[in-house]
This record gives sequence, structure tokens and C-alpha cells, in this order.
Amino acid sequence: MLGGAVLALSLGSFAAAAETKSDAVNLDNSKYREFIKTVVMRPLTASELGRLSKLVEASPQDARGHYVLGLVLQRSGYIQLAGDEYERAWSLDKSFPEPFVLLAALKLKGGQADQAPQITDEALLQITHDAKAIVRLAVLMHVNHQSEQAARLYKRAEELDPSAPELASARAFALLSSGKFAEAITEADKAVGQESTRFLGLVAKGRGLSGLGRSGQALDCYREAFRIDHFDPDFNDQFSRLLVNRGFAEEAVEPMFYALAQTSSNYARNLPVKVRLKELLFELPPEKVAPIIDRVSRELSDTDNGANLHFALGDVYDRMGKGEQAMRQYEKGLSLNPQFARGYLRLGKDLELYRRDFQAAHEDYKKAYMLDVDDKEIKARYDRLTYRILNNKNDVSMRLKNWLLGGRAAKGS
Repeated sequence: MLGGAVLALSLGSFAAAAETKSDAVNLDNSKYREFIKTVVMRPLTASELGRLSKLVEASPQDARGHYVLGLVLQRSGYIQLAGDEYERAWSLDKSFPEPFVLLAALKLKGGQADQAPQITDEALLQITHDAKAIVRLAVLMHVNHQSEQAARLYKRAEELDPSAPELASARAFALLSSGKFAEAITEADKAVGQESTRFLGLVAKGRGLSGLGRSGQALDCYREAFRIDHFDPDFNDQFSRLLVNRGFAEEAVEPMFYALAQTSSNYARNLPVKVRLKELLFELPPEKVAPIIDRVSRELSDTDNGANLHFALGDVYDRMGKGEQAMRQYEKGLSLNPQFARGYLRLGKDLELYRRDFQAAHEDYKKAYMLDVDDKEIKARYDRLTYRILNNKNDVSMRLKNWLLGGRAAKGS
């Protein structure tokens, strides 16, 4: 039986997933349907974002357009802009509660817990028909230590629709938190049967099965959940750990590559993913890992996360002391996003350290500086290496360092 620390998917995990697994039923006959289905699976490409922006601009009074644009912005890490779009959408159409739920989530996670009573009051007043939205708000209150507000919302959800699939998901995770695994599985099965809550239901069922010592069946649930959504970093971490525990170390790196790309704009969330990947990659031969990187990269290649994957992975290899592998990742990232100044910086640093190729490093520092003249680290490295190259013949320290570290390139592969 797996320990609770390995698979501790609690109500907090449910809330994080519920925030971005919004029900798309209201958009089934909408011009925005393709965008909301896409953003659940991956960030939009530049051309897709352009088309969406034009649609929103053409219909500024359409709440659903602002809602979908908010989802896209949130997925890309633009939290304040996303909140603005959710607020516009909610002000335009009080019969469409999804923007309100996501706006509430941003406020609570952003340290505005004092607004919890007002959020609850507005929800009870305005959301009179949607038990699923009320449940999501209740869970958000629960994990943000607003138990009184959560109780008010759970009560309203039960009154509106005791059989709502979102309510089944919430019950399942609450039962898991109490160690009632068999009962949790029963509730999870109800959620699995509905498309809008299938991912959450599978995660909850997998946790329950694991709690009962049936980790093989739990892994089946997790694999199916991963096929539905690659882009939930918390779930991906738990899935990866279960795979390692069951002896599938090679398979375990794929969900972490997606987590690495997805959290790349958030240092606090990205760093633990890098540490975890470093542990996994140390145990696997490069020839086993390379095809997995290529597969994930192909899926992400038309998105910002495609380049972000390679830049972040380059940092992981640098932390491992694998300079040649790090440089290959920086080069791949720059081929997808040649405007990222710090990509050239990191490549230049490795060229200087591992290959002792000062001319090539200087060229990359120059490219980085031309893209971002205000970055102090880039300017310092560019100026320092420019000076040293110009004065190389008389620079005793540089010649001594070259002599001492001349074999570093062979060791950094």
C-alpha cells in the first residue's frame, strides 16, 4: 500500500483542478467552443490567440468571449489580465457563473480572504440555478480556510441539485480526506460517468484505490486521467510518483516534462518540478529520455510552452552538471523562440564554461544584450567578455583559467 505522502490528493488538489476544468456545456453551440476545448489541453498558438482576440473585439458585449479570453490568459500566467476579463464577463451576464467562480479563485489565492463573505453573499444572491458552480465555490472556500462560507455554499448546492456530478467529486475528495476510501470510490464513479467531471472522478477513484492497497488499478485510473489532461502540474507530480513506485521510471518523466513546461512562468512552482526531474533524469540513460522529450516537444511546438520546455530543461541539465545536454536544450528553445534574451545568456554561459568557446559565447551574449539592454547580468557578462577578448593576449587570468579548465568540455557532456 502506498503511503499517504506519495498520493496525498486532497480537497486542495481538487480545488486546483476544478478552477480550470470549467464546464463547457454553455459553449457547445458557441463560436468559442474550439478555443475552450483547446485551452483545457494546451495553451493557444499565436494564430489561435489572434483569432480569439478578433472575435472578442468584434462582440465586446459577449460574456463568453471575455470568459474564454480570461482562461487563455490565466493559462499563460497573466493573472491580473485574466481577472479583468472574468470581471467583464460576469458584469455582462449574471446567468453565466463560470467567470465569477474563477474570479473568486484568483481573489482567494491572491490573499484577499477577507472578501470571502462578500463572495458567498453574491453567489447565493446571483447564482440561483447552477449547483456545479456553487460546489466549486464551496471547495475553494474550504481549502482557503473559510469553513463557515463553505458550509453555506454546500447547503445551497444540495438544495439545488443533490445529484450534481461536481457535488459527487467534492464528496469523493472529502471522503478521501477522512480515509473513507471505499465510499470515496462510489462517489468518484458518479463523477467518472460525466464528461465534465471525468478527470476529477478518475483522480479521486485512483486515490481511493491506492488507499485500499490496489495500486495497480489506481495506476490505470491515473493513466486515463493523464490522457484526458496533460496540463495539471499537481496531478502530474502524483502520477509520476506512482509510476516510479510501480517500477515505471521511464514513463514517469513524461508527466513531469509537461509539468515543467506548464509551470515555467512561476518560479515557486517550477523549482520543485526541476528538482524532481533532476532526480528522475539521473536514473535514466539519455537515449531513453531523448524520444520522450521529442514527443512532448512536438505536441507543444506551436505554443509558448514548447520553447519554455527546452529552456527549463536546459536549466535542469545545468543543475546536473550536464553542459552539453543543457546547450542542446537551449538551442532547441531558441529555435522556437529566438526573441528570448536569457536563452542566449544561458547558452553563452555554457559555451564559455564547458567548451571554452569564447567567441561563440560572446556572440550569444551580444544577441542577448541586443534583445534586452536593461538586464544587468546580460550586460555584465557581455561587457566582461568583450573586454577579455580584446585584451586576451595580456590577460594572464584568462589564459590560466583556459589552461586549468581545458578539459571541462569533455566532462560536461
